[in-house]
Amino acid sequence: MKINNFSKISKASNETVAMLSKRILEAVVKSDIQEAVNGKQYHVHAELSVKFQKAAEKQKRKELSESVNDYYGQRRSLFNAMYVYAKGLCNAPDTEMAEAATQVFKALNMYGQFLSNLRRDVQSFRYIRIIEALKQPELSAALVKTQLAARVEELDSSQREYENQFSIRSTKLKVKVTASSLRRELNEAIRLHIEELNWLALQTGSEAIRKLCIEVNARVDDLTVSSQKNDTVDDTEADASEQTQQSA
Repeated sequence: MKINNFSKISKASNETVAMLSKRILEAVVKSDIQEAVNGKQYHVHAELSVKFQKAAEKQKRKELSESVNDYYGQRRSLFNAMYVYAKGLCNAPDTEMAEAATQVFKALNMYGQFLSNLRRDVQSFRYIRIIEALKQPELSAALVKTQLAARVEELDSSQREYENQFSIRSTKLKVKVTASSLRRELNEAIRLHIEELNWLALQTGSEAIRKLCIEVNARVDDLTVSSQKNDTVDDTEADASEQTQQSA
């Protein structure tokens, strides 16, 4: 029994091939034909299919950067608002308020206002130092007086969550085995698996295996070839939104 339209598999999108692979494996398991389930190529195909599915689920850098950029913007907005507010209070007519604001502003102005012009890792380092300075016991009264105590906690929380989201994104982007690198192997595994099923049908003369082969080959025949052959993740994809925010 000849494999029909196998070239369709090579031309189909990753998503389509992943679904084809899943359906072929499900058909074999559902058939409950021991010769098919115990076949060498079935196991090779099943193992590669699992790896491919996991790799194909990896998100694009831009999507993974959404949370990172949200907290980056939140951190910057909080800091700028505190900076401008404290600076204004330094000239307050109330002497005690002005003195308290001056103490707070000294910590906020440790590196100046425009930190966003720096690399993000440098920004994080400086925000951490500023937050540490603001949390010193000697500034507690000044923060209460200027009503900035809660804002310091917000800034600290935003900074920590930014680092957390950045770490999560970095971990996901470090996946070394991508769907694109496995695609050719999966294509070959599907081909060899179908050949194995066809060979079993010829060798055993089993009507059940013959019907399974017809079903599997029909799955290939029914493939819809996408105009986008590769829908995998490019780890080097530029994060436009991140660069835009950093240069803002």
